[in-house]
Amino acid sequence: MEHINPAQVGYIQNTNQQNFIDDKFIKDNPDCWKIIKLFSDSPFLTQEDVCKKLNLTKEELIQFNKKILDSDWAQDYIIFAGAGAKYWNNTVIPTIINGKADAVINEEYAYPDRIGFCPGLSCMFFSPIFPYL
Repeated sequence: MEHINPAQVGYIQNTNQQNFIDDKFIKDNPDCWKIIKLFSDSPFLTQEDVCKKLNLTKEELIQFNKKILDSDWAQDYIIFAGAGAKYWNNTVIPTIINGKADAVINEEYAYPDRIGFCPGLSCMFFSPIFPYL
């Protein structure tokens, strides 16, 4: 599966609904399907959170993750079909592709890919207690 770097292209928005679901896999692996749905909706969910939510042991989760890793449709579903698709495509995948995740793990400095400016009607430092700030 080829990944396009969203940091180079700009934001990606998938407007057509794509059907990635493999009904046989879901029927044979209901716990994997639960994990797939969790990650498609919550990209920043930790493995520990998944274990707690689904009451799984670490060993069980490792086995389910291997099945999901071997399934192209499951990975496509996680990235493109869930509520977290914009986070996967605009934040998580570009962070990994551009080496930012490795920089954090290795405690190295890395320039940001984007800087967002959000102009507002009032100063973000306004305080009713100290109006002169």
